[in-house]
Amino acid sequence: MAVTLRMWLVAAALGFSWLPAQTGFIAGKITDADGGVIPGVTITIKLEGRTTTAVTDSMGEYRISQLLPGSYRVEAVLAGFTVVIAENVVIESNRRATWSATLKVAGRREFDPFSDFQARIKQLAGNDAVDCGQHRLLKRAPAPLAELQKSLACGLEAVGQRKAFWMSFQVQGIDSTVFYGVAGTTEGTMYSINYDSAPCGGPGCEPRYSAQLCAKPSINTSRDGYAEIVCSRPSRP
Repeated sequence: MAVTLRMWLVAAALGFSWLPAQTGFIAGKITDADGGVIPGVTITIKLEGRTTTAVTDSMGEYRISQLLPGSYRVEAVLAGFTVVIAENVVIESNRRATWSATLKVAGRREFDPFSDFQARIKQLAGNDAVDCGQHRLLKRAPAPLAELQKSLACGLEAVGQRKAFWMSFQVQGIDSTVFYGVAGTTEGTMYSINYDSAPCGGPGCEPRYSAQLCAKPSINTSRDGYAEIVCSRPSRP
């Protein structure tokens, strides 16, 4: 008992710096304008450079745990719907915060593949991330090698400085708009991102989007002179 008491006295003197931080969690449901649940919505919660994400399940529900107390920014994003953002959502220690939202269907005129892709890639990197290059197809040709090298150098510099960054590139699609990109967080984690605006080859299908962990981006040049930025996958433990 005396040993335990001394440990607590030492902890109090140190401001409890070595004790586990008290955390809270947030949960909620995402629905459409008719009250129907929406699965597959990406929920992003941010606080001081820290970003945590979750995806709504088949019941339109989500839960994010182990959150430090604070005032968070919360976003709900799904292709084909308008983005919903809430500021100053308070998370308290050992308590549940509830945040639910209703998403409205985006009008056809509002949908722009490049803007949609940017919104998704910024979910990982954040709106304040360093822009290392947005490369669109120029005369139906990919970005030249010099531009790729400049973007890659920018991204690697940001990683070294623990800054979030993102870069994007458009490639030739057949019946859709195709992008790929690389994004990094303030924790130094990088992602390779791919996007196809119409994977079924025409209107009537949702964009296909994926984000995979990237160990290190590099430039790959083929024999015909075509260059692209590729990401090596992290080795399995």
